[in-house]
Amino acid sequence: MKSTLTKASVGAFLGSTIEWYDFFIYGTASALIFNRVFFEQVDPALGTLLSMLTFAVGFLARPLGAVIFGHIGDRYGRKRAFTSSLLVMGIATVAIGLLPSSHQIGGFAAVLLVTVRIVQGIGVGGEWGGAVLVMTENAPPKWRAFFGVVPQLGSPMGTILSNGAFILVALLPEDDMYAWGWRVPFLVSAVLIVLGYVIRRTMDETEGYKEAVAEHGIAKHPVKEAVASAWGRILLVAGSRVFELTGFTVATVFVVSYVSGTLQGDKGQVMTAVIWGGVAELITLPVFAVLMLKIRPKSLIYWAVALGIAYVIPFFLLININEAWSIILAMLLWFPIISMPFAAYPTLFGDLFDSRIRYSGISLGFNLVGIFSGFAPAMVTGLFLATGSWLSVAIFLGGTAVVTLVCVLAMQTPMIRSGVERDRARIAARIVTGSIETVPVPERERELTGEERA
Repeated sequence: MKSTLTKASVGAFLGSTIEWYDFFIYGTASALIFNRVFFEQVDPALGTLLSMLTFAVGFLARPLGAVIFGHIGDRYGRKRAFTSSLLVMGIATVAIGLLPSSHQIGGFAAVLLVTVRIVQGIGVGGEWGGAVLVMTENAPPKWRAFFGVVPQLGSPMGTILSNGAFILVALLPEDDMYAWGWRVPFLVSAVLIVLGYVIRRTMDETEGYKEAVAEHGIAKHPVKEAVASAWGRILLVAGSRVFELTGFTVATVFVVSYVSGTLQGDKGQVMTAVIWGGVAELITLPVFAVLMLKIRPKSLIYWAVALGIAYVIPFFLLININEAWSIILAMLLWFPIISMPFAAYPTLFGDLFDSRIRYSGISLGFNLVGIFSGFAPAMVTGLFLATGSWLSVAIFLGGTAVVTLVCVLAMQTPMIRSGVERDRARIAARIVTGSIETVPVPERERELTGEERA
């Protein structure tokens, strides 16, 4: 058990870091680079808005990835979905670094960018569910919340690496940066993808999944079953993420564009501040993991909502000072706040779904919110352009905190909390009567054997 958990921890952390690095470098590039590379024929402000809309497209594609990899993860195993999502993500990321600019092929460059971004989003849609289940389904019951934070550490590490890469790119002469320098962070990820794939291929299937298969087989159509029996819980998972994800995308995309554009600040300076925010998150996530040995995960979210509402206006006041120390301080305080709910998600969400449909359920809920939050940078940019004031953006973020609070409170109602027990009772009854579509265990074992031999 110990060696399995150690290998799972290394694989989940390194693989998650690689995938989030790939995803975050796009966010940084959309804020600083793509308006001039793919939308140079339009007004700079409009080009920035269009560039951020391409960022949002990746979030729109994530629910599709959740459907695809949720099906694979529940029916064919966590390991298979966990590994293949990395390949999809990696291939798309490298392809972005090879795309021609609008100066070379005109408007078709933007079409290609959006297409590849969709593929990238599909890959990310299957990543998180696999990463957290690999940890929580291998960990002892008492330590599930603690080890569930391990893949979450990949997010701040990806933030640090992606912004660090673009700080180095920003040292190039401007013409070189826009001509070829921005491509390097995307192309370098090819090496990281190979490393991550090798690590994940050597991991074992989770103990929790193997026990569930032995007990009652696997769902033939897990996504269909999840939507039919747990659609309310899926929506609550999505709603509970609104504040954390919006707060993160605003800080790492909108604020980067706002400081370097509206405030005429230094690009390297604001990206350095984001790195410090990532460092703060990397340090505080393990602290929150230890806290969850004593308190319930939902308590972290309550604290995050309260602190987020109290701090959102001071956050923008610090940003508007437009000095290195003030922007760094703003990020150092903001990132731990939004990492509090991020630490709570693995166990809080996993406990809402039976293992038979858990990959599908948590992946759908986790990624559905992208339909809203993926557009957050574009929405707040539009708000800022319409009002001319950052206060509208602060109010917007405060509103997302209220949505998160309502959804987490709803999760604590008896009807929602008893959902898993009802699912298990219904599944057991339908298996006995033969009215549920289940792939028998012998067939499942032949499928795993065939894959392992390949």
